Amino acid sequence: MLRRLSAFRLATIVTSPARRCLLLAEAIAAACGGTLVTDARLLELDFGDWEGVAWDDVPRASLDLWAADLAGFAPPGGESGASLIDRASAAFRSLPQRGRHVVVSHGGPLRVLAALAAGEPVDLSTPAPAHGSVGFFHRDGRAAGHATAQTNCL
Repeated sequence: MLRRLSAFRLATIVTSPARRCLLLAEAIAAACGGTLVTDARLLELDFGDWEGVAWDDVPRASLDLWAADLAGFAPPGGESGASLIDRASAAFRSLPQRGRHVVVSHGGPLRVLAALAAGEPVDLSTPAPAHGSVGFFHRDGRAAGHATAQTNCL
């Protein structure tokens, strides 16, 4: 992935402050240049009381309520999908209009950002981009290519 990104002159690398994202963003910045910026709006959905709990240990009735209303339901003590969409959309709007930028984030925010970059409505039920994938988009939403890298090549 770093070899593929190093072909581009990057203006910024915008990352979630979560350690797993920050480590990758720092590696990208070291290899490719660009200014590293952390943005808490790129954090994963706050799962509240479900954080760190195996899916099998979350009551099935609660999961069914969430699945029935991905935007409106919030896990106990957590945030709703609508809140995730709002903050990830705000992060997207704040990305610079010019230059090449990399965003390092999590499945939920990346799902939102990918839809916005493609000019499509946000649908939280669509699969998130694959782990280790890199999507290339023009600011007007045109896809410019896609690559997938294995984590071990970083």
